[in-house]
Amino acid sequence: NGKVTQRKKFSYKFEFKHDLLYKTIVSADKPNDVGRSLLVIPQDCRETILKISHDLPVSGHFSHRKTYNKIKDLYFWPSMSSDIYKYCRSCHVCQLSTQKGRTRRVPMVKTPIFSVPFARVAVDIVDPITPRSSGHKYILTSTMRPAAQRRNIFHCG
Repeated sequence: NGKVTQRKKFSYKFEFKHDLLYKTIVSADKPNDVGRSLLVIPQDCRETILKISHDLPVSGHFSHRKTYNKIKDLYFWPSMSSDIYKYCRSCHVCQLSTQKGRTRRVPMVKTPIFSVPFARVAVDIVDPITPRSSGHKYILTSTMRPAAQRRNIFHCG
């Protein structure tokens, strides 16, 4: 029919070895040459793999890309890439230490002065701090405008 079709370079086969499921990569050019075998990870074990590959001090809290590259050579599960991305993006240590993008300079504007108390209130949460004897580990700060020098601090659980 004149159409050119592209042939797959490799395919996969799934097989049990010692009661564990493996995904084996088979080259289309060399079907007798067995490629890498990746252990298929069940749903309830995936978080453990993510913790070992990302959270441990020897793992270094690397980006999702580096964590994925480390995991993909040994393990497989459906939606592995997006699971790793979500896990790394939600890592509390990474959120605290990752350098954020440069913030653009905000132009100075005149702030209105309100005569009514609590007409404008700014609120922020400081976390986490060393838990107090009461168990509180967050600080809620609030500032009433225009009296910016007055701060109310509340410890939250």
